[in-house]
Amino acid sequence: MPARSTAVVYGALSSAGPGEIDALTLIGRNYKIEGWILHQYLRSKGLGIVKVIGKSNALMKDKTFQSVIQKKFKISEFQQSVADYKANMTGGKFLFCPNEEDGVEGTDYPVFNI
Repeated sequence: MPARSTAVVYGALSSAGPGEIDALTLIGRNYKIEGWILHQYLRSKGLGIVKVIGKSNALMKDKTFQSVIQKKFKISEFQQSVADYKANMTGGKFLFCPNEEDGVEGTDYPVFNI
């Protein structure tokens, strides 16, 4: 991070702390660390934001607002998937799933020419 940056820490899904922090780097580069909690953020925005979220949820539930997934692809399919996306950019979203089983563990991938 550049000097005088602020890191925002949110979510504790793993129940683990943010890891090792070097105090000298933090002080020397004038870093700041802030916490972020969803309910405090919503409270600061007022009830209007809660209404907007409720409306958005309703629109997603009744399929008025939805995303079309055109293709899910693994790392070994990356280059072909980029070509597919370029050929049909308006057909829906492409989801990159690098953690899905690929059957090519330990393979060195070539440089991708996009």
